[in-house]
Amino acid sequence: MDKVPEDKTLQSVGNKLIRRIDMTIEEEKLEADKQKEANIEKARIRIIADNEKQLEDLQARLNEKMEEEEKKLTDKMNQRRDQILQLKRQNLEDRIKMAGDMTDEQIRELRSQYDREF
Repeated sequence: MDKVPEDKTLQSVGNKLIRRIDMTIEEEKLEADKQKEANIEKARIRIIADNEKQLEDLQARLNEKMEEEEKKLTDKMNQRRDQILQLKRQNLEDRIKMAGDMTDEQIRELRSQYDREF
């Protein structure tokens, strides 16, 4: 176009070609932007899915640990209860042994008290 600035037809065709090239470039830019946004959205969805999976895994591990701790605590409580019951049984046996002057009625009452407690 610069070589023939006086030819109006050539100038007109040249300008139209330049506009068409510019429009094609703009369309390609828009398409690239759309593709970029679509890729970003896919990445976001993938990150969210990964985060949800990690959260589910963490929740499952937490539940597992809580169940383990609950079992440990229950076992400890049962063990402690058994120790207390053993001490009470021993205490009752000691009281009965030392109760040489207790009547049979008092011993039966002591045993029934023991049975009610256990």
